[in-house]
Amino acid sequence: LILDIDPSFTGYIKGIGNIYEKDFGAQSGWMYRVNGKYPNVGIKGYQVSSGDVIECVYTCQKGDLLDG
Repeated sequence: LILDIDPSFTGYIKGIGNIYEKDFGAQSGWMYRVNGKYPNVGIKGYQVSSGDVIECVYTCQKGDLLDG
C-alpha cells in the first residue's frame, strides 16, 4: 500500500493506493479520523496515544462524511 503525503507542515494525505485527491470530483480527497472522530489538525500534527484507532477515509464531496 502506497501512502503519498504532502511534506508540508500539516502532512496532507494526497493519495493512498493510487487513489488521489480530485480523482472522483473537484471536492474529493482523503480525510482521517481517530477513534471515530475527525481531528481539527492535520495528520502530521496529531499526537497519537496508545490505543488510538486511526482510519483514512475518502470523501467524494466536501462535508459528506461529516453529516452522517
